[in-house]
Amino acid sequence: MILYLITLLIVVSIPVETVLDWLYDKSWGIQKKLATGIPAVYVSKAPFLFGLARLLNFAKGYIFLYLASVFFDGHAVRLVAIGAIVFLNNWSPLTGFENRQSFGHVLWGIYSFVFLPLFFIFPISVAVLSLVSNSLYIGMISSVLFAMVIIWMQPLPLGYLFVNFIVFLMVFLAYQRYIFGRQDGSNWSLLTSFRNRR
Repeated sequence: MILYLITLLIVVSIPVETVLDWLYDKSWGIQKKLATGIPAVYVSKAPFLFGLARLLNFAKGYIFLYLASVFFDGHAVRLVAIGAIVFLNNWSPLTGFENRQSFGHVLWGIYSFVFLPLFFIFPISVAVLSLVSNSLYIGMISSVLFAMVIIWMQPLPLGYLFVNFIVFLMVFLAYQRYIFGRQDGSNWSLLTSFRNRR
């Protein structure tokens, strides 16, 4: 169990986007050094790296819960892992516990493992609720609440409901300045965002 937790701590804390950006910069420098005068077709790696980052973040959420279900009986380790994954992915010690506001794909992986239909429901709810509220932040927070209601309706231990509430608090705390703060020097709120939607 200690090995599992140490591995989880290290792997989940890796800021995937930052690492991929660094690798991309290094590979671009090498390509420029090797470039010759012969014309060549250059293809942007940005879409590939974008998709890879999302896939790896999804895998962080899904794979560690899958491993916990394979190696440990009961739900206790899974419940601890959910909280640790969400916290460490967003407030990574490798980035000085900076608030990276990185929840979407990790939560998608977690919810997909906890209740498989959420694989489809969660991203759709994020999209729809973001459009309705005219805010990706409100859409994410509302989708976590929506997922909590769906989990509550399933025959799962109450611990999942409690952990999902902790996840909701983490997401809310990470996004609170975008919900209640100022934007472009003027007061901004959920109500003004809703009125300004198109």
